Amino acid sequence: MSSTDTSHAARIRRLKAKTLSGYHVANPQAREAGRAATFDQSARIARVGGAGQFILRSAAGTSIDNGCCDQAPVLNCPSAVTNFRPTSGEDNPPEQPSYALKLTYNWDAISGGNEVLTTDITGTLCEITGPGVGVVYSQDDNYIVTITITIPGCSPVSSQTAPCFLAGSLVRLADGTDKPIEDIVVGDQLLGAFGEINTVLALHRPLLGGARMCKINGEHSTSSHHPHISADKRFYCCDPDVVNNQTYGRSHAVYDAAGNMVIMQLHGLKPERVQHLSLGVDLKTLNGSRKVNELELYTMPDTTQLYNLVMSGSHTYHVDGYAVTGWPREDDFDYDNWQPK
Repeated sequence: MSSTDTSHAARIRRLKAKTLSGYHVANPQAREAGRAATFDQSARIARVGGAGQFILRSAAGTSIDNGCCDQAPVLNCPSAVTNFRPTSGEDNPPEQPSYALKLTYNWDAISGGNEVLTTDITGTLCEITGPGVGVVYSQDDNYIVTITITIPGCSPVSSQTAPCFLAGSLVRLADGTDKPIEDIVVGDQLLGAFGEINTVLALHRPLLGGARMCKINGEHSTSSHHPHISADKRFYCCDPDVVNNQTYGRSHAVYDAAGNMVIMQLHGLKPERVQHLSLGVDLKTLNGSRKVNELELYTMPDTTQLYNLVMSGSHTYHVDGYAVTGWPREDDFDYDNWQPK
């Protein structure tokens, strides 16, 4: 006479055991609650009795309590790489004597992500030195650097950008003459937005990267996230989110009076100051003001050379007749009353 328990509860237990056994045969490397998970005897008894819950972990390491085995794990995929910026520079790095420059970059690491640092030209050496840290060795800084982070099951995310102007854009000097922006040097005196005289402190020479360009009134080209100044002393650009979230508050490589590359922080404006540029806005110009009657957003190659200026005083100057920011900062200038603090 068979002693096998043929009750309904026993059949359910055997079915669960077979299902779990089949899962491990098909997934020999998988564990039900992550690599470090263990089950004590009470947990096993609860599992057999049908009272235990399954704990699944996503590839990013985020735990989701599904309560049962018939639900797939939910991935917590990142939407962007944040706080990507250069943090230090070094000439003639001794650990890589065949390269003239070394730039260290930082970003917010993502748990479980595979980080890859790249540039758009050959002849550079890119290394990840730790989570959220990498270095690029090169002969000069004329390249675009991109950080890409990939998590299994998610789309890759990356970051690169900088706001500026095209070569040939005319800058108004304090003496009333104009000079192409690429010919401006440290120490030049420029006309600020509302008549103040500001001095060029450093030269910013980024490439366009993944940013868009914007043409205003068919006569003035700018990267879409470079703030311009209105006649009523407000700030506008086509992509406020980009300048607020990907540019301000970060460090960038610039050139000093001796032509040496140095790292400076772009403090920026308060986020609420930068508004979306739209048709009808009266922008401040050399001749008073000019209404925005036409806006054209367009793209150019990632390797397009751009130019910007780090300014003193009100941190403003004029490009193609339009008043623009030049590395603004609110710790030493009062933009509410337009005067030094």
